[in-house]
Amino acid sequence: MRFREAIGSFHCSRLKRSRLPIRAALSAMLVICLSFSGFAQPDLFSRQNTGFSQMMPNLPLMPGMVEEPELSSVFSQPEGRIYEIWVYSDAEEDEVITFYEETLPQLGWQKTDQETVFVTAQGVEPAEELSLAFTNTTSTNLRSDDQITVVIFRLSPL
Repeated sequence: MRFREAIGSFHCSRLKRSRLPIRAALSAMLVICLSFSGFAQPDLFSRQNTGFSQMMPNLPLMPGMVEEPELSSVFSQPEGRIYEIWVYSDAEEDEVITFYEETLPQLGWQKTDQETVFVTAQGVEPAEELSLAFTNTTSTNLRSDDQITVVIFRLSPL
């Protein structure tokens, strides 16, 4: 009986010691898998643009634009709706302005005296204003340190 107990305890302690390298290997594999999965910083432009904003369905998105819902906000109140939609683009600011100057009038928006401000057409209710604000930044999410244009669309009642 003592011999068996000795063999049993030896066998168990040996198994416990042999599990350490396996656990370390599994932990390392888990870290590697997570770094290649969605927990890693994705390529910013790998998400697809559906043509219109998901946050504001009647706002067309320029080809190549990527919406950032985590930074965007939407408020609805009796006086009207307030949206702030953040998108990224690898297009230059002038290209974005030209796209919206050509596209928004087809959807009932009129350009104002200000270069990046549009209002709903006369007689369209509710009367709203859509403005575009720009900032350029270097993205750490991109595979290289390319410049990207951040466009902030702001919709508010007039």
